[in-house]
Formats: sequence, C-alpha cells, structure tokens
Amino acid sequence: MHGRADQIDVPVEISPTGDDAARSHQHILERPMPGHTAYAAVFDRIEQGSCTLWMHNEARARDVTIEGGSVTELDWRAN
Repeated sequence: MHGRADQIDVPVEISPTGDDAARSHQHILERPMPGHTAYAAVFDRIEQGSCTLWMHNEARARDVTIEGGSVTELDWRAN
C-alpha cells in the first residue's frame, strides 16, 4: 500500500473479507529506493483471496483481491 510522507507510522490493517475483526497490521514506513523515497505499508504472508484494508478504524478498501504468487498494490497517496 503506497502512502505519503505525512502518513509515516500510521497503522494500516488488513482482514479477510467477511471477518472484519480478524485484523493484522503494518505501519506506513519510509522506504529508501534508488533515486527516491517511497512511503508504504508492506504486508507479507497474506492468504490469497479477498480482503479489506483499514486506516483509522475505517474500511478504506473492501473486496481487494490477493492472488497467490503476485504483488497487489494500492495507491493511497491521493487520499
């Protein structure tokens, strides 16, 4: 999940679709990259299927599809 510099250390939560209470979280962190800096929350070991992403206890993206063996990206820089 791509974020902004003013969102550093904001927790982003993820839960399986239909089970809003089963959340895990990561924080948006500064991630130095060649030539620029990214701000992102990176979730690893996520089960494939559908999920909801949360910020400030508000569902920000529902029914996000996670496919096995691939990377799913969301861009919240404009939000």
